[in-house]
Amino acid sequence: GCVVVILSSRAFGQATAGRQALKSLQKGKWDKAYSQLKEAAGKDSTSIYTAYLLARYFITPPNPYFQPDSAYRYGQKAIHDFRDATSRQRERLLRQDVDSSALVLLQHQIDSAAFVRARQINSEASYVHYLTNFTAAASYTEEAIAMRDEAAYLDAARENTYQSFNDFLTRYPQAAQRTEARSKYEELLFHAKTSDKRLTSYKQYLTDYPNTAYQREAERNVFEISTASGTLESYRTLLRSNSGSYFARQA
Repeated sequence: GCVVVILSSRAFGQATAGRQALKSLQKGKWDKAYSQLKEAAGKDSTSIYTAYLLARYFITPPNPYFQPDSAYRYGQKAIHDFRDATSRQRERLLRQDVDSSALVLLQHQIDSAAFVRARQINSEASYVHYLTNFTAAASYTEEAIAMRDEAAYLDAARENTYQSFNDFLTRYPQAAQRTEARSKYEELLFHAKTSDKRLTSYKQYLTDYPNTAYQREAERNVFEISTASGTLESYRTLLRSNSGSYFARQA
């Protein structure tokens, strides 16, 4: 569900621009509210309170300009500037219901809104965006990583090529799906590289991709094709070139 943010008149304090913006928000006049807040920011670009209100503006769900990225930017500015605020500035902010607890709550609300958006889109890219751009609160990092990996794995499975699974394993080597992805990668790789069923292809596969799950299958094909004539020389040739093969003893 969406994160519900209630903008109270107390939060806007006694600032004229704040009061005006609140009235505009209550009437659903989003453009006017934003204009008033930007005007306030223009008069005082260092205003912690204005940055705080702008962050709240961008994570109010009914707002058609709902934008967690913008909210995060303003929220981080408010939090950063609050750390360097004087005691007098903090006292003034406290009268407007803004203190460290309010800023922590704001950060959590922004983080939650951003994660909800990523989950609604539900793509690898949306989770990557969340993990890359919302690093401060990171309340949903583990869940976002798991969902990113799942989305990426499903993309690889839909493409269903050894390249797609290899790309997945390269990007997310610790993913929960790594074992299944590795199995699919090796299966598709083997069939792609030996699709012509030629002896040279099986030999090249063994050279290029040693110690895979399909090594013995490739060695079996080399053994059977190389000794298909049944001559003594064919077995000697096989032993000279494939002495380490699983089928060398049988040869």
